[in-house]
Amino acid sequence: DRLYGSVRSPHSSYVGILADLGAIGLASWLLLLGLCAASAVRAWRRARAGGVRDLLPLIESLLLMMGLHILAYGFYAPNQMDKLLWMTMAMCIAVSYVVTAELTSSDWRENRS
Repeated sequence: DRLYGSVRSPHSSYVGILADLGAIGLASWLLLLGLCAASAVRAWRRARAGGVRDLLPLIESLLLMMGLHILAYGFYAPNQMDKLLWMTMAMCIAVSYVVTAELTSSDWRENRS
């Protein structure tokens, strides 16, 4: 029966998503985060194996940022509305395509010569 003038916060993105969207929403959110992190891990492995060493610092930075947002920030702040998280997730997916394109173009250059 009280009216709060400030925005109420659950102090955790996971608790907030669970309260707003239920178990299916939380599972979908965790799946999305996991897919973005897995994409970056896959890009890191392919870059190391394929010799695309100039992209490794970028990929490692993205993995560190995703780890912070998934583990640390996700448990104490509602970070699902943070632009930096969404940009990091998009960059994790994009870097996978960049590594694939780099490996494909280097294979194409080697086969051509």
